[in-house]
Amino acid sequence: PTGLARALTAILKEPGRYGVPPVSPETQLDCELDQLYVTVTTTDVLFYNHGDTERQVETRAGRVSVPGHAIMSVAR
Repeated sequence: PTGLARALTAILKEPGRYGVPPVSPETQLDCELDQLYVTVTTTDVLFYNHGDTERQVETRAGRVSVPGHAIMSVAR
């Protein structure tokens, strides 16, 4: 699973390098193996922090704090 996750991370960060159509720029906000998950909707970016520690994420709207075990929504 870790190898697959690393491969997907590389593709999300540089899709053109791997012949994959570009993804939403918001999807690239956090593509690390760090228990912070990003979902992009038509109007919002949702962050889910599965970890115990608060995480800081830089978005177009500015820095967002995502508490541990919480979901935050930020307008696209």
